[in-house]
Amino acid sequence: MDEIVVECVQLVSPDDDCCASPDPCGMPATWVHRFSGAALCDLHEQNAREFSSGGEWRVGEVNLSYPDGWESIAPAVAQDAAPAFEVVRFDS
Repeated sequence: MDEIVVECVQLVSPDDDCCASPDPCGMPATWVHRFSGAALCDLHEQNAREFSSGGEWRVGEVNLSYPDGWESIAPAVAQDAAPAFEVVRFDS
């Protein structure tokens, strides 16, 4: 089964390595805005944390609440993965 990857939709510019161009970031998202479905990667969530103003952050072409409404996307745990084992060494 293919894994669904949510991508960061923050608009970025390769010239200034930040947030101001018509091209979306596209990195795997780690944060989602629960009301709009907009998503951010860790880098752009950190930018929002540092630079947001007045309880808003612009994502794509929309101003969204920040930090209200954002939640971390927990990585999915594969249900068919083999159990993990811990190796313990006993020296006598």
